[in-house]
Amino acid sequence: MPSRTGSRSQGSRQPAKGTPAPTRATPPSRSVSSRRRPSQGRSISRLGIISVAVIIVLVIALVVARTVTAPSLANQDNQPVPASVLQSVTHVPVATANSVGKGTFANKLIPVNGTPLRDSSGKPEIFYLGAEYCPYCASMRWALVVTLSRFGSFTGLKLMTSSSADVYPSTPTFTFYKAQYTSPYISFVSVEEQTNQLAGNTYAPLQTPTAAQKALISTYDGPPYVAASAAGTIPFLDLGNHFIVSGAPFDPQILQGENWQDIANAIQQPNNATAQAVLGAANTLTAAICAIDGGQPASVCNVPAVHAISLP
Repeated sequence: MPSRTGSRSQGSRQPAKGTPAPTRATPPSRSVSSRRRPSQGRSISRLGIISVAVIIVLVIALVVARTVTAPSLANQDNQPVPASVLQSVTHVPVATANSVGKGTFANKLIPVNGTPLRDSSGKPEIFYLGAEYCPYCASMRWALVVTLSRFGSFTGLKLMTSSSADVYPSTPTFTFYKAQYTSPYISFVSVEEQTNQLAGNTYAPLQTPTAAQKALISTYDGPPYVAASAAGTIPFLDLGNHFIVSGAPFDPQILQGENWQDIANAIQQPNNATAQAVLGAANTLTAAICAIDGGQPASVCNVPAVHAISLP
């Protein structure tokens, strides 16, 4: 996971191959067959060449597609989320969520002991700290948008990609910068510290945590809750000072090579690896929120996918 300094790292890839079986020789006594064999061999040979050529063309097309994907995704940064994507992510059918359950979400919820974090009206507060360049924050936002949409609604949510110069380049996600969230049950406060644009050796600043938020981060995003070597990791999520998550809820690799609509479609398919990751995390975060807001609303907190999850 990245620390909040905006440092960069790299990753890698691979190909495949095959050869046709040799043609059996014809006995010399069969003159007619022996005249036909060479032409068959030539046609098999041509077929092999054509097959190899087709494979080469497909590989080149795939490489070109991957090359143009990152820039074309980045060109959509800060654009409104398409209605079809928003609908799929914010209205996941209960049956789909139930089929996924905890999915592939590793137990990353860490219980903490602190004064309950609430807003001025007394509602439990969910605090998120991240940055637009961060691919690990990218995966957290998918899970968070699904989760929070069960308790309220977003307006002003925009498309975003992680840095094209970092590990898991140009991972499609959202940004919480300037987005608004309303809910009768909880409040949501977000800070996106930096953009996805390099400014010298780091990323351009975007938002600065308040003094109270900095105190929260220093208290819970470090020992004894988080190893000293991982202190200050983003994304950082505080669920009302009852639970925290420090780091990505799932590996951003699963989102590579996809666009927003691909991911939104995959979330609707419970056996899909993306759904298992995103919805598994969302169901667990939902269970944690239900534990701190009095189990409201019942239509969310009492569904099997959420009710069956045991919390630390």
